[in-house]
Amino acid sequence: MHLICRFYAAEIAVGLFFLHSKGIIYRDLKLDNVMLEKNGHIKITDFGMCKEGIVGDATTKTFCGTPDYIAPEKIPQKRLGCGQTSNRDIQEHPFFRRIDWNKIENRQKHEASTENFDPQFLKLPLKLTMPDWMVLSNLRGDEFRSFTYYNPEYFNSIADESYV
Repeated sequence: MHLICRFYAAEIAVGLFFLHSKGIIYRDLKLDNVMLEKNGHIKITDFGMCKEGIVGDATTKTFCGTPDYIAPEKIPQKRLGCGQTSNRDIQEHPFFRRIDWNKIENRQKHEASTENFDPQFLKLPLKLTMPDWMVLSNLRGDEFRSFTYYNPEYFNSIADESYV
């Protein structure tokens, strides 16, 4: 189990390293915002509370989220963490001693590899969830048109089809 935890922690760290290298501070890391791809790799989602342009000694003063989940560095009014060498400090931590960071960053696994999945999970019987056709028949896709990216071909296809 420790190997699996170490792998996923390293994948999250690589994602955060990348964001930090772009001057983006991710401020909503929680299980709900960490997704698992079909090939066992991590995707970080929900960038609504990110802060961009934070490089060097720049800080952010905005408060976001709920007080119950306030970032610990807000309480003592001083910065916590590793500073400018944080990536290296994390990568050299004994917990990650067996991690090949280059392989993690380059996602060097075959797409169909299941080695990162729990073996007990893979033994569970497949249970399909049938779509709710009543809900689907009422979707026109208008709620997504204000998104930064949407697939216009999808909207055209649902306009031409009947789901009932």
